[in-house]
Amino acid sequence: MPRERGYGRRLLEDAPDGMALVDPETGHIRDVNERLSAMHGYSRSTLLGLPVGTLTADEWTADVPLLERIRRTADGERFTWGTEHETGDRLRVEMAVAHVERDGAARLVRVTERDETTDRTEDATLQTRAMDEAPVGISIADATQDDTPLIYANEQFQRLTGYSESDVLGRNCRFLQGDGTDDDTTARLRAAIDAAEPVTVELRNYRKDGTPFWNRVTVSPVRDDDGRVSNYVGFQRDVTDRKRQAQELKRFRQLFDRLPVGAFRVTDGGDGEFVDVNQALVSMFRAESEAALLGRDASELCRASDERSAIADRLDADGEVIEQELRLRRLDGDSFWGSVSAVLVEEAGEVYLDGVVHDVTTRKQYQQRLEAQRDGLEILNRVVRHDIRNDLQLLVAYGDLLAGHVTDEGASYLSSMSDSIDNAIDLTRTARDIAETMLRTDADPEAVALGPVLDEQVDAADSAHDTTVTVEGSVPTVQVLADEMLGSVFRNLLNNAVQHNDTDDPTVRVSVTERDDRVRVRVADDGPGIPDERKEGVFGKGQKGLDSDGTGIGLYLVHTLVEQYGGEVWIDDAEPRGAVVTVELPTAESRRQ
Repeated sequence: MPRERGYGRRLLEDAPDGMALVDPETGHIRDVNERLSAMHGYSRSTLLGLPVGTLTADEWTADVPLLERIRRTADGERFTWGTEHETGDRLRVEMAVAHVERDGAARLVRVTERDETTDRTEDATLQTRAMDEAPVGISIADATQDDTPLIYANEQFQRLTGYSESDVLGRNCRFLQGDGTDDDTTARLRAAIDAAEPVTVELRNYRKDGTPFWNRVTVSPVRDDDGRVSNYVGFQRDVTDRKRQAQELKRFRQLFDRLPVGAFRVTDGGDGEFVDVNQALVSMFRAESEAALLGRDASELCRASDERSAIADRLDADGEVIEQELRLRRLDGDSFWGSVSAVLVEEAGEVYLDGVVHDVTTRKQYQQRLEAQRDGLEILNRVVRHDIRNDLQLLVAYGDLLAGHVTDEGASYLSSMSDSIDNAIDLTRTARDIAETMLRTDADPEAVALGPVLDEQVDAADSAHDTTVTVEGSVPTVQVLADEMLGSVFRNLLNNAVQHNDTDDPTVRVSVTERDDRVRVRVADDGPGIPDERKEGVFGKGQKGLDSDGTGIGLYLVHTLVEQYGGEVWIDDAEPRGAVVTVELPTAESRRQ
């Protein structure tokens, strides 16, 4: 054992660096060599038995004490530490630790003094390595040479641009510019470089393969000991995604501000406040500016609490509202009707209500007028159907009673009265049909058998008038798109053909043809016909087919119904005289195709 201990001492003394043997449990120095003693100005006997931390300089700060650092350091690892010479001078040393067995477990600590040259060299190496591995592009240009060529480009610069180091060294960095690079921005960059001032710009640059990208470039001058600019260091960062997002946000903002309807964002909750509004909303509420609305409680602008509650309930249930109409209040106190569509959205952990508002006051007032007119029309329809029609039926009955109690001259007047009453009854029927057509809300055509409806109206017209009504050819067995009002179309066409006929023995001919997915019903008479200049307008409301006392509403009803069925109606001349009214209707089969 003494021989081994002596051998260990010789190893300590022969070592070119300071050596210390430290007890890992107590931290006391069990042995040192003369190199370590001389390094710190203490004798070997003074150091033996001292805590190893005694060597630490007072101002040296570290996360853990020296002993703990020694315990944690693995074999071969190094760390830098600050120690103190006996004179008070500070030393910067490097320590390496080895685990050894000498009279039990121990830590052999090698202590190497570091000089400024070593530090500077290692610092420079570290700086170079840091630049090489930096996550941003770094380039250095030589300001002392013509055209300020690049003398360094790190790996990220090469990855960013697609150029290798050999491609870029010796060239001015402007080779990254191209047709899309903004001249004003490059001029600002050059001006800052000429003035030896730092500058940051965003340029549209081009990679080696021609791909454009947005480059955020920061250039700073580096001065030598005499204060002259020796180099320029540049930092490059690809901001293409951020630039694209900014451009998209700008386009969205422009679209948001140009929307012809009010758009808004409010915070979620019953007391939600406006956090964004467009100019249309500012104008809609007659606010002086956006600031007059931002931060305002949105519910203050709703007139009725029940309408606010309805929107809140819909949002809770569905997360959105679609075209919810409610009464709103402008900032000057005036009321208006708004149609609100909005949806709950989550952004950055916050919930907002995004939506639009249409000012529907004019439409709402029009709807209210229509509803009032509809109510009036329903009353008029009841009067026509019941009161007037009942009175006309009574007149018919009284006329029949008088027929056997008048002279021949009186019988003539009675006959004329009877004809007028019949016309009035037909008129009330047509007026009723028009009213029902205007009042119904569901006008979706359905399949209707054409033949039975047409036959019924032909028989009725033939028996009701001193007229010959015939059907030429056969009526095809076909269903057309129509509804229960189809009979009114044919009744009015037949009555019109009879009433406006100026011959002693009127004749009306009806024919039906089918082609592809359309059916044509032609009603021809031998009356005076209709002039060409009046054929287009004869189906207008209140237009008369001839110079007569008729109202013209029958043909208006025909046109309205046929149009609802998806068909057409027009008038041609009959040969040798008269008019032909053609009604073209789609077949029910056409809907299934």
